[in-house]
Amino acid sequence: MCGTSMKIGAFSKRGKRLYLAQRKQIPIVTPEGHFYFDRNYQKKMLYEMLREIVGQGYKILSIGIGSCGEAVYPVDKEGEVIDNAIAWYCTRTDEQLKEFSKKISEKDAFSICYLKPFYNYSAHKINWFKKNKPDIFKRANCWLHVDGYINYILTDTKYIDYNQAGTTLLLDTKKRNWSDTLFKLNGLRKEIFPEFTESGKLTGFINKNTKEELGIDYQIPVSIAGHDTWCGFYILGFGIKNETEFVPNFTGTAGLTNIGIFIDKKELLKKDPEYFFNNFSWVIPHVIPGIYHCRGNNTSKYGSLLEFIKKLLLDKEENESWDDYYKKIAGFLENTKPGANGIRIYASENDLSKGRDLSGINFLNLELSSSGADILRAAMEYLSILDKKNLDILEKFEGKKMKP
Repeated sequence: MCGTSMKIGAFSKRGKRLYLAQRKQIPIVTPEGHFYFDRNYQKKMLYEMLREIVGQGYKILSIGIGSCGEAVYPVDKEGEVIDNAIAWYCTRTDEQLKEFSKKISEKDAFSICYLKPFYNYSAHKINWFKKNKPDIFKRANCWLHVDGYINYILTDTKYIDYNQAGTTLLLDTKKRNWSDTLFKLNGLRKEIFPEFTESGKLTGFINKNTKEELGIDYQIPVSIAGHDTWCGFYILGFGIKNETEFVPNFTGTAGLTNIGIFIDKKELLKKDPEYFFNNFSWVIPHVIPGIYHCRGNNTSKYGSLLEFIKKLLLDKEENESWDDYYKKIAGFLENTKPGANGIRIYASENDLSKGRDLSGINFLNLELSSSGADILRAAMEYLSILDKKNLDILEKFEGKKMKP
């Protein structure tokens, strides 16, 4: 469950992808331009996609849930999800960020949670409810991240994994436990979050309602996999065996790329927090226990730019498979060449908070003879140059060298 779409992939025991169900994530947009994730829509699409998988004749042996981070759903004492979640990318919580920044310095906060200031952390979203929807805030007995919400729908159990907890602004990263200091500064109680669990650990089995929705009579074990970014890292092998090579992370939903390294807990404790503060924007627990991801520089607008151009020039047809769509893009790019026939892209700013905003992006040297392939190629070359600059900076850290 991510910000752009919801997907369920069916895989064999050997890891071969058998089927992919996908639905567009349709947020609720308020008159003020704020974004909510729609709890009812997400639940409906979840069951719809699971039924689609079962309808293909597959027997589901287990379910792992990965999702976007930061967004949290309020749940009352009776177990009812009582409101929608503020989308992780919604900037309305900038006010809460400013209020928090008045209470503690950036460096002192980082020494606990290893996060640089950002508007989207879960604590800011909860405090937005506290100020703007006090009735919901008072009723909320528990807050669930999106993966925790999906797990709750399927199993009736409530958990938060350490990986997602790393983006709340409330975790003591070195201790892997909640921080009394950060909860006090945010004016929140530690009891508002459920029990910790490791990514991939059994959280329960599907409930009676889910069995009825799917029309099955067998049990399915469920686990929370973690934040979609770090699940992707794990699938690609980044962070396994304590690797510390630099890795790029490209993601369409976030609209950015970030480059960083992986370390184990021993390396985290060996260096002073100031070292990480000076070199990284955050340090987050990986989905692999005992491993941490140190994120370096960011290139904003990454996914937003590519998605905009693809939809403008070469949108995916309704019944077209994703494999065929990407093959079509590759064929489309064969109609241009390196240099994109002179077209260049220039971005006037690189504000991370505007990762989904295309303002400030300009196309230069367009001619009547310019093709759509030239424009897409120019965008990819522009982003590649920014990535190269980031890698050049990161390679200076302790003499590490990026492998091809």
